[in-house]
Amino acid sequence: MPGIPVNKIKSLFLIVMVSLLCLGGQVFAQLDTVEILLEPSDLGIEGVVRRGTWTPLRVTLLSNGAEHRTVLCRWRYEDADGDTVVAQREVTLQPQVEQTIWLYGHPPLTQSGKKPFVVDVIDKESGKQLDREVQVPKEVVTPLTSVIGVLGRSGGMMGLERYRNQRGQTFIAPGQREPYITQHENFEIIASLQFDRLPDRWFGLSLFDTLIWLPQNGGSPNDARVNDAMLMGLREWVERGGHLVIMMPPAGQQWTSSPLGDMLPVTKTQLRALHEKPPTHLLGWPRAGRELIEIDMLALDVNPDDEQISVIAKDRKQNPLIATKMYGFGRVTVSGMDLSSPTLRMMNLQPPRYDSIWNKIIGWQTPLYDPNYIKEEIDAGRINGQRNTADLSRFIPSLITMKNTTGPALLLALLVFAVYWVIAGPVSFFALKAKRKHKFSWLVFTGVIGIFIAVAWGGAYMMRPTDAQVSHFSILDINTSTDEVHSHSWFSLYLPTFGDVKIELAPDQTIDINRNTISAPGVEVREIKSAFLDPQTYEVKASSPHVATVPFRSTTKTLEADYFGVLNEKQNGLEEPWMTPTANLKLDSEMYPYGTLKNNFTFPLRDVVFIYAKGDGEMPVVWRLDKSDKKWFAGETITISDPAALKMVIQARNDYKNRSFKLEGFLGKLFDGRRGDGGMFGGLPQQNTAQQRRFSADRMTQMIEMMSFYTMLPPPDFRSKGQNPVTIFQRPIGRKFDITDWLSQRRLIVIGYVDNESLPMPLTVDGEVIPSNGMTVVRWSHMLKKPEEAE
Repeated sequence: MPGIPVNKIKSLFLIVMVSLLCLGGQVFAQLDTVEILLEPSDLGIEGVVRRGTWTPLRVTLLSNGAEHRTVLCRWRYEDADGDTVVAQREVTLQPQVEQTIWLYGHPPLTQSGKKPFVVDVIDKESGKQLDREVQVPKEVVTPLTSVIGVLGRSGGMMGLERYRNQRGQTFIAPGQREPYITQHENFEIIASLQFDRLPDRWFGLSLFDTLIWLPQNGGSPNDARVNDAMLMGLREWVERGGHLVIMMPPAGQQWTSSPLGDMLPVTKTQLRALHEKPPTHLLGWPRAGRELIEIDMLALDVNPDDEQISVIAKDRKQNPLIATKMYGFGRVTVSGMDLSSPTLRMMNLQPPRYDSIWNKIIGWQTPLYDPNYIKEEIDAGRINGQRNTADLSRFIPSLITMKNTTGPALLLALLVFAVYWVIAGPVSFFALKAKRKHKFSWLVFTGVIGIFIAVAWGGAYMMRPTDAQVSHFSILDINTSTDEVHSHSWFSLYLPTFGDVKIELAPDQTIDINRNTISAPGVEVREIKSAFLDPQTYEVKASSPHVATVPFRSTTKTLEADYFGVLNEKQNGLEEPWMTPTANLKLDSEMYPYGTLKNNFTFPLRDVVFIYAKGDGEMPVVWRLDKSDKKWFAGETITISDPAALKMVIQARNDYKNRSFKLEGFLGKLFDGRRGDGGMFGGLPQQNTAQQRRFSADRMTQMIEMMSFYTMLPPPDFRSKGQNPVTIFQRPIGRKFDITDWLSQRRLIVIGYVDNESLPMPLTVDGEVIPSNGMTVVRWSHMLKKPEEAE
């Protein structure tokens, strides 16, 4: 048998070697990749995203290489103008180790539930894309929906489910359940959250109005998997107005010794064990066949001299069971009763109809009816199920629209076109006809076109705005105890330039502490086709979105900004300091304030209203500035005494059977004055150019005051008879107004309005301060000590 020729053996050997080299290259290439590991629950909070709200994205990366690698992880989404925002975060990956990072974006108010978000990762050095994923939210809720988060697991919802709509599958719009019959706003509950999966920035928790911690599987702030950034994010979320509720376990609690222990209203030594039957006036009586049994609870022996702490619920023996403490502009509430305990669930308590435990904790005024009772009342015609809605925040777009930047130019364009049409058409025709010069028609027509092109371009050039400007509407909250402020602004920025500009909020704050935000979610709830014709891309640092380099086209861009810091000193980006008002106040024997207040601003406040909260669960009282001009002038000192003739409670409770809103306190009168507002289309408040009219100052003031205490608004007039629908009030872009939490402590709150003044936050554009003008709502809070301690 003849042997194989040597040449063929060499050829086969060469083919095998080349194949191995190619295969090896593919293997090595795979080993050099980075994988994005993304689950549907990683987008938003457990897959839930609210339109127009800061949203977290939890991304897990796996590097298959053999060495450390620096990459950019990016989240791409569109802003309200159609430009693509690239929220990115730099991370150094370790080989063969899964690493989790958080990205943050601010989807527009018009975000569609079907619109996908794109996530990719690129090599920082080469710019090569290493992996790419597309994710669609599991659920997109509308801006009409509140969200309560629950850290931990409960067999039920601790009675919260009773506040939700009991009529099942009734929907106003996709993703929007109809509110409970006695409430203005629906809320969603996201349960079974874990402490070690919390976002590491405060704005990642923006979805929540309230966050509740349960002992069962809620995790611990002392857990090694909970890093400092997560704890700081939760702390700053409360500081900017969030409400953290802790169901303290009767034994083994770790909160008082945790890094967040200073936020709590109690210390470890102030916790006292109780073993008693649950208080029926707070939790209700068992249903038939069940009986009350003793449970383990904690009495909260808080410091009665601390003006920042208030007891909001006691048992029949006057043991304090629920206490709350202000922290920054938010609060932390501790309950000595674990409302999620299996023992309480086993008793199947029927909560009281009025002033139930959650009304005390959150501030709702909602009567709580049994679902069967509601059905009977609707069938009997004693409850009106028809709804009409009124948007309390709909005035905001009209206040920041810069009509003067386009109106004159548009009028000129129309005028030039009309003159052009007349001259190029009938005037030139009859003039040439009269002189028998028809052969020059095309020459004259061409000349007229040239002349009017020059006129149009010249007029546009002469009339174009040449100065950058900001038109804003802002909320400015001031804490006199610390001189810190929390400011939130919606504003239109006009720049007469083309190209990228750097917009920075609080440039004097170092990047490691600057947690302020700037974004472009828009102010239109309904989708309006107003995107730019040349959409562009700009980058934002996902962990520090206080600065962005944004493309401009010599037009306006609507932005939203949130600032926490001080304003009573000069700093880069601030047009002028906003000096904190000063107070010299004491409490009389009946615990009412008296003394003086001084307006240290350089401008007056109009339509001033005073709210005195007594704390400890008592109803606040309200009165207006007793002056004919309703103004508190710059530098003016006013006297606070006991205005008995002017005082009224902020909200008067009743049985809601024979209602007169004018007898339901300050908020009831506001409610009665606005019941004629409303109108719905497709489940969202109607907003179009015809409705973007100027609102009177009085009307806006009423809307702002209602949104400022939205949580404790009187319930809708669900007992109304006849064919007229019940008015419910909504706040799609006004969620930041609510300061109901402030009413839980003893303090004086002053609300006033500033017109035609600068932006109350430090902002620079390409390093320069841009002149600004607009309206600011000032809410000023002053804590009050007991008489024996007042100075």
